[in-house]
Amino acid sequence: MCRIKTKICPPCSSVTREAGFRFMFTCRRTVARGTPFYLIIMIVLFIAIAVIVLFILIAKNIQDNEDVKRIESSYEHTVYQREETERREKEIADKEKEIAEKATLISQEPFFKGVGGKINMAIKGLYFRTTNDIESARQLCYGDIIYLVKDIENEKDAYAVAVYTKNGAHIGYIPREYSMGMTQLLDLGIEPKCMITKKTFHEIPYLYMDVYYKNSEQEKIDERLESELVEKFKRLGFKETSILRWDLITKNRPKPYETTVDISAYRNNGGFDITETLKSKDKIRDIRYFYMDNIGKNNYEIAEKLEKSNELEMAIKKYEENIDIEEVIAASAIRLSILYKKIKQYQKIIPMLKIATEKARKFGDDAEINKLNDRLNMFLNNASFMKKYGGVTEDKIDSNEN
Repeated sequence: MCRIKTKICPPCSSVTREAGFRFMFTCRRTVARGTPFYLIIMIVLFIAIAVIVLFILIAKNIQDNEDVKRIESSYEHTVYQREETERREKEIADKEKEIAEKATLISQEPFFKGVGGKINMAIKGLYFRTTNDIESARQLCYGDIIYLVKDIENEKDAYAVAVYTKNGAHIGYIPREYSMGMTQLLDLGIEPKCMITKKTFHEIPYLYMDVYYKNSEQEKIDERLESELVEKFKRLGFKETSILRWDLITKNRPKPYETTVDISAYRNNGGFDITETLKSKDKIRDIRYFYMDNIGKNNYEIAEKLEKSNELEMAIKKYEENIDIEEVIAASAIRLSILYKKIKQYQKIIPMLKIATEKARKFGDDAEINKLNDRLNMFLNNASFMKKYGGVTEDKIDSNEN
């Protein structure tokens, strides 16, 4: 046996003992026969390459699995996005349908048929206006007049009605549920008046407005009442009634050096929207406020205090003044009927109640008229009162009044 020193390659160390001996024997025979050693290295390299290829295949398989998962995830996400888009589109379509149905229903209301009246609504879309428009909106105050204009070029709403200030700033639109009815109203040739009723103090303020108009019959009645109110102020004195007229003004109150040169009134919601022109040394300006029996309410409060202090004659004068100026008519007439009884001036009760009832009818307030009629009938149907009344009949009262 040839004694040749041999080297055992590393792979032999990881095999079993029997396989190891076999490998050693093979290696010795190979070397003994003169086989090149590089062949062994090639075998080792082949094994290494096989392992690397196997690793690559495994890695590729893992990558393919990840790609499949990614594709599946992407597909699921795409499906979810499509479903979410369809859901949102359905929600928008349902909302549009709901708004359209509501708009159609609202457009059938008497207000949009030319009957007259008033509604309050928000002004929408200021957020999307220009910086100058937003700044103009910030300058608005209670009572400021604004205007409605049909936006015929609006692609989103065929009935869109835009809102503008007197300076031409576009500050938004009326709510969509009102747009159909308002367009219908404008098409009738009716131009409702619009007035700011509320403004918040956010960076981009929320605005609310009253929209109102009158039918021809009501217009005539209110024009007369408006004229009578202005004449009353003139008769009582602009300066003398100024404090009571301005009672509800919270901003831009008149200054002591300003004087009233003109007043106009617009009847609205049981009271009057007043536009008052003030003049100072260097300028003229308008203020706007709501007036609702301010003088009469003040008289009534004073009369109540006079009653408590038992100054009945003075209290009677204040209540009578209210009947004369046609403010707080029903409440004042009822108190007068009580005080006339206390001082035993029975003959004045029925004529006063009849006059008060006629004055109340001018304002068309059914609640006030009913109170006065009930009070008058209570006295006429009271036998004891009629006895104290001295037997004077209504016919005699009527003849005395004439």
